[in-house]
Amino acid sequence: MNYCSSCSNNIWDDEMQSYICEAPFDQDLIEKMSYDNKRRCPFYVEDAEYKTAKKQL
Repeated sequence: MNYCSSCSNNIWDDEMQSYICEAPFDQDLIEKMSYDNKRRCPFYVEDAEYKTAKKQL
């Protein structure tokens, strides 16, 4: 899931020292996405920081 780095659900966790996804996934959806690698995350929300940068260019 290479688009996770630009998702606003991807936040930094100080305890784990890494980014984690805060989207409300259930077990069924995780299994469906793991079987179909081309399936896009239904909770993907483009980070507003990237939208602002695109407008400035």
